[in-house]
Amino acid sequence: MPIADFSKMLPDDFAVVREYLKRRSLMHSEAREETSRRLARQVKAVLSIAQLPFDMAPDLFLESVYLAYQKDAH
Repeated sequence: MPIADFSKMLPDDFAVVREYLKRRSLMHSEAREETSRRLARQVKAVLSIAQLPFDMAPDLFLESVYLAYQKDAH
């Protein structure tokens, strides 16, 4: 059973995640952490995920969403 229904995620939502992942290495660590937490909260809300299956860092969650969305789109 999938954890999330990626049909709820719009292409624009995916684009924001993709751009963050592309540019995060250019960000200062504090800004990167704040941005990843905020973006992860937004994506969790879009996907109606109440709680992740384990304690997952926001960057890892966003990477997982990126990969899962790409897989789901094909």
